[in-house]
Amino acid sequence: MNILKKKELDDYFTEKEDGTFDVTVHTGRMIEAFVILASIKGDIVTFITETFLCADSKNYTFIKNLLDSINGICKKGSFFINMENKISFKIRIKLDEMEKLENPCDAVFYGCETFEKYQESILKALTGQHIFCWKMVH
Repeated sequence: MNILKKKELDDYFTEKEDGTFDVTVHTGRMIEAFVILASIKGDIVTFITETFLCADSKNYTFIKNLLDSINGICKKGSFFINMENKISFKIRIKLDEMEKLENPCDAVFYGCETFEKYQESILKALTGQHIFCWKMVH
């Protein structure tokens, strides 16, 4: 939180009873709202960006295959379906790396930016439209 305090961003996060932090953000994009969860263990900060979009039993396989395909090409972080079936994105960064960033928001909102990159495919998969996925095999 000291890193965020330096940029006057700490007021946006709410500290939860378990020691984690969260904030709901609105982006004005196609996927408009996210909950960003932050937790710190040792020198690692984990940011989980959750959508309000859920993979239900009808489209779970389509979404899972798409996210696996995206994760194969995603350079940092990974998409997953959480325990509440919400489509989410997780990134981990060391505290010293985050402190070196010119703007710590780049780490905080990286999940939102990554969702934007793949939002059309995610929404198509949710509605049952055909999408192309690929798997990279070594």
